[in-house]
Amino acid sequence: MPTVIGNGTSNTTSLETLDLLKVEALNSQRGGLKDGDCPLCLNRGYIAFIRDDAIVCQECECMAKRRSLGRMRRSGLSDVLGQYTFASYQMPKDWQRSAKEKAMDYVQSGAGQWFVITGNSGTGKSHLCTAIAGSLIEGGKETRYMLWRRDAPHLKSLVVRERVAYEHEMRELVFAPVLYIDDFLKGNVTEADINLAFELLDGRYSARGKLTIISSEKTVEEILNIDEAIGSRIYERSKGFCIKTPAENWRLG
Repeated sequence: MPTVIGNGTSNTTSLETLDLLKVEALNSQRGGLKDGDCPLCLNRGYIAFIRDDAIVCQECECMAKRRSLGRMRRSGLSDVLGQYTFASYQMPKDWQRSAKEKAMDYVQSGAGQWFVITGNSGTGKSHLCTAIAGSLIEGGKETRYMLWRRDAPHLKSLVVRERVAYEHEMRELVFAPVLYIDDFLKGNVTEADINLAFELLDGRYSARGKLTIISSEKTVEEILNIDEAIGSRIYERSKGFCIKTPAENWRLG
């Protein structure tokens, strides 16, 4: 919602002119926000204008990108956002060209769908998922990153000791416009992992229109065997955007 920072209810020309000068002065100020350089708000994060005889400030469209980049920086993913791009993705084989095309198609037309890529470590899963996330962030989509082997233990611990904090963090993940889950269900899968995964993915399954990006060493078939409710939701939502990579590790090549 816009923030009212002044009022110019008088109909006199002088007060209208004064309000316009105030708006011009506000919009000429340069801010100090990080994670980008916006020519619209000059890195203040807001734009001032007049509405119904009042001066109001409204959040600039650049703030969605700034919040996403800030979260990526805190999660440690920002270091690879500039490296793991579509341009830098290597495609010596046909399946890699097909995977890249599908990933780029997802950025353009994947509204409401999930992008899932599974297979061995070292097949470029995280590269493509990060390239998708980076493209969506550049397009103004607020994006959250979840590294399963790091964040799942944290969330499971909150269930026991800080339920309110757990519910808050889960809401943030469930309702994020874009959620990238990296290394989903990596390692031994416990009952607590299954409960967490179901709550998270069922929430996003029910919240239509949320983009979900998943990389996993476990195939969809393996996830179905672990828990059919989780696997079936992934299977349904990723139709057309599900990739199973060959059993080869390019890091060892």
